[in-house]
Amino acid sequence: MHKQILFKSAGILAIIGGLICYVSDHLLRGGVGPGPAISFIDALRTAPFGPVYWGSIIGYAALPLWLLGLWPLYRALEPAGPRLAAVPVILLGYALALFPGYHYAAALYALGFQVVDANSDNLLNDQLMQVHDGALMAIAGPLTIASRWVLVLILTGKTRYARWMAIISPFLAPLAYSLAAMIPSPWGAYIIPGAGTLVFTLFFALALWVTWGTAKTDLDRIPV
Repeated sequence: MHKQILFKSAGILAIIGGLICYVSDHLLRGGVGPGPAISFIDALRTAPFGPVYWGSIIGYAALPLWLLGLWPLYRALEPAGPRLAAVPVILLGYALALFPGYHYAAALYALGFQVVDANSDNLLNDQLMQVHDGALMAIAGPLTIASRWVLVLILTGKTRYARWMAIISPFLAPLAYSLAAMIPSPWGAYIIPGAGTLVFTLFFALALWVTWGTAKTDLDRIPV
């Protein structure tokens, strides 16, 4: 019974972490509320430092909770084969471990880009973009492979997911902002700042949902 409680608690905490990160994403763009359909970098160039600072700190503290969602994810994929299920979980765990640092750096990027714009320093702008893009690429590689792996496993029909659930995948996150921009105002404007975060939150919620009724005998096989 205690493993069932730990298992469900891990999934719930991952969802809570996602909701907190959604709020922090709004703060990174200047405050909680409808956000303009502009890029993350463009938002940092004009956002007040106070909300950006708190958004960075809150996201930095909440993002590690997403790692707890990997347990339900593994259980959801395991029927396709333990080794096949482990690969995307490990890759996604690596990418998620890099997320807090990227999120925390948002406050530093905001300061840097605002200095750039105030002084028309093109060289500093290019250097900041190089640092930002490098950090993003380190995350994007394992995240892309893991997302596609999960997508393929779900489509095989051998996991605990229904095949249609493949649409809720981290692979959708880069497209989420464009899709949110298509939602009629004012609802789309509320979703845009944290659209990618909502995709991950739904992803972990779905993993917990399809494994919620996992038998205790199955959980007893998993070391805690």
